[in-house]
Amino acid sequence: MDTSTEIEEVNQIEEEGNKIKSEKEVIEEPFQFETKIKKENIEDFLKSLLIFADEGMVTINKNGIETRVVDSSHSFMVTTTLNEGGMFKYSMSDSEKRMVGTPIKMILKLIGKAKKNEAIQIEYLPGTTEKDEGIKITFGALQYDLPLIDVDTIEKVPKPPQIIFPIGITMRSRKFRETMALVSEIADEITFTVPANEDKLTVEGGNAMLKEIHQAEPHILTTIENGDILKFESVKENKNEDENIRIRKGEIKARFDAEKLNKISKIIAKMGKVTIRTDTDYPCEIEASFANGYGKIKYLLAPRIE
Repeated sequence: MDTSTEIEEVNQIEEEGNKIKSEKEVIEEPFQFETKIKKENIEDFLKSLLIFADEGMVTINKNGIETRVVDSSHSFMVTTTLNEGGMFKYSMSDSEKRMVGTPIKMILKLIGKAKKNEAIQIEYLPGTTEKDEGIKITFGALQYDLPLIDVDTIEKVPKPPQIIFPIGITMRSRKFRETMALVSEIADEITFTVPANEDKLTVEGGNAMLKEIHQAEPHILTTIENGDILKFESVKENKNEDENIRIRKGEIKARFDAEKLNKISKIIAKMGKVTIRTDTDYPCEIEASFANGYGKIKYLLAPRIE
């Protein structure tokens, strides 16, 4: 082998070595994330989960943050998102996304000390492994460093089913709160009824447990209609025969757990509007927005079926 050939082979080996080193450096670049967000917006994002658990998985991606939690019986789910437009500042490294185990209750307790409308700065703190990563929370003169939860200890939540419901009723969230609070005072279950040819919602409460004790069931009935309904949507045809699209064919009637509906109504009471979607003996989807529309909460509650 002549000298020029040897030199060429050495240079090629060095180039390949530098390429491998460069790729390794890119791969090993630590994940970075930082946001500055109004106190009320991060509170709305996290409080939506407290019905279920004190901790949960938050996904950080290019567009914002998202979380999904399900209760132990898998009959009740919430998906909450907050787009970067609802934050003062939002930046992350080039990673596609990152899932972090979040101590929800602890964070809410700490930021509760912040003033109204105060900016909360949250920064990801990388560890030597994913099991010792953390976050830094700063506002005013205070700074907190919190460890994150090991993601392997948090239950993985499936995506919710993509259902197009036959009706959607939008009302003021305070009206929904008042109604759920009133009915749940005596009821352990709530029935939503939409008549076949009328755009209104009847809310009926009963308590089977008390009926067994007193031989008579407490009962309450109220109707939401006219000025209380901001928008009423109906799906009356399914041209493509999509099995996920439900059609409004007649009366719609479904029963749900009163305690869960009451808890949902408390969380979204200040969010302006709420939309309720359901079908006979089908789940109830309850959707509200916050952070000037950049944040969205969507609950999915399984029906009670006899």
